[in-house]
Amino acid sequence: MNGGLRASMSWLHTWTGLICGWLVFAIFATGTATVFRHEIEAWTRPSLSARSDPAVGLQRAYDHLLVAAPQATLFGVQATNGQERDMLAFWSNLDGTYGQADLDPATGAPAVDPPTGGGEMFYRFHFELMAPYPFGRLAACLAAAFFASAVVSGVITHKRIFSDFFTFRPEKGGQRAWLDGHNVLGALALPFHLFIALTGIVTLATTFMPFGMTGAYGQDAAAFYADSAPETRGMPERAGKPAVMAPLAPMIATAERELGGKVGRLTVNNPGDASARVSLHRDNQGRLSRPVSGAVFDGVSGRLLAVSPPPGPAMATNDLLYGLHMAEFAGPALRWLYFFAGLSGCGLIASGLVLWTVSRRRKLANPAKPYFGFRLVEVMNVGAVMGLPLAIAGFFWADRLLPAGLADRPAVEGRIFLATIAATIVYSALRPQKRAWTETAWLAAFAFAAIPLLSAATGGRNLAASLAAGDWAMVALDLTLVALGGGFLFMARRAGRVAAPAPRRAARTAAAE
Repeated sequence: MNGGLRASMSWLHTWTGLICGWLVFAIFATGTATVFRHEIEAWTRPSLSARSDPAVGLQRAYDHLLVAAPQATLFGVQATNGQERDMLAFWSNLDGTYGQADLDPATGAPAVDPPTGGGEMFYRFHFELMAPYPFGRLAACLAAAFFASAVVSGVITHKRIFSDFFTFRPEKGGQRAWLDGHNVLGALALPFHLFIALTGIVTLATTFMPFGMTGAYGQDAAAFYADSAPETRGMPERAGKPAVMAPLAPMIATAERELGGKVGRLTVNNPGDASARVSLHRDNQGRLSRPVSGAVFDGVSGRLLAVSPPPGPAMATNDLLYGLHMAEFAGPALRWLYFFAGLSGCGLIASGLVLWTVSRRRKLANPAKPYFGFRLVEVMNVGAVMGLPLAIAGFFWADRLLPAGLADRPAVEGRIFLATIAATIVYSALRPQKRAWTETAWLAAFAFAAIPLLSAATGGRNLAASLAAGDWAMVALDLTLVALGGGFLFMARRAGRVAAPAPRRAARTAAAE
């Protein structure tokens, strides 16, 4: 690391980028997909064709759960909003069992579509990595911190970052072209790359940096969360006296007046009991900040008991940073901007990983037989950069092809997702590096472009029906999948030209030998 600040930052940029690059690419790719997780959720549930008023959906779900879950000690419902089409319900019973279901807003009953991970799977993988709590979240936070340091050190390394923004010379080929592409992608959405990493750490701050919480509350995390939502403090124990629940509609009207916005979430403690409490929380759709604001009612009389106080400065700052990361405030145009910025981040990471091998290959004693560490990086590059897109496409295929009655179907979808990544790594290890890039790119092109056709052939949503119904969200999703397929087709053709030596050059090489 000798040679001054810039040389030290170059070393830091290179090695932090390599060490965390594969994991950060996975987080970025699934995070980019998560921008449209509600549309993906709707694609996986074709029966939910229309959005409904959140208050109406909550009322129907409330009525349904009071009858369908008579032994519940608690149940909750996340209502639909401007993007979602289904409602997520959960409950816990007296015997300690619990459950959850996706409800149809039109009826309040469970949706008729087969169980699926939907867009929620990408969202959960983005920060949990399908790893046990808290290890996945800690790994995601650590990766975000490494990525932020790589971004900052990359800025310091470049003397001419603004001129690099306008310099791309693909005709140069080799290391120069990859470096230009890496620089352009880095400068193109530089503020986004930095703030998305830092706000991502904030969303999991109590997991990654719990010292403030433990310093004030010790190991009593429940007290911390109670103070974070003081209106829910002091929930009574179950009285054991059956009681008729108050109608929900007046409580929703009161909550919306007190909270200054639409209600988006419902929680009922001790339903059907004299001690019942109904908590209604404001929907954060369209809000830059993401506060947890709610109102608590007596579930039997319907009387308002408590309302969230305004958040303090620290909590307000946290809510703002959380909201910036989640982008629930964003309209269609801004969500597309998040999506394309996410794609640029994926390209930045992928080009950096490839650049590591390109810049070192010519220094190898025998490029045809590189040492183990170099070959491992090559294999992992293909496994991460092509394995994640193939796994995402594989999820869509699994959703349409797995039997509807398959036990634990969402978990099987998740295992297929992980198995696709593992299979890509193994395939890359068994094939020459350039051939592995070309062949996996061809496969990804087909896998994405064929998804709309697969959906139509298996009785799901299809582009023609979505156009006829004016369902532009589904039209955009289908066209985006086809466009991704086109992008991988372009990549496959470019990689194929590099992988296959020109006939004259091959002939000269053979003659020389």
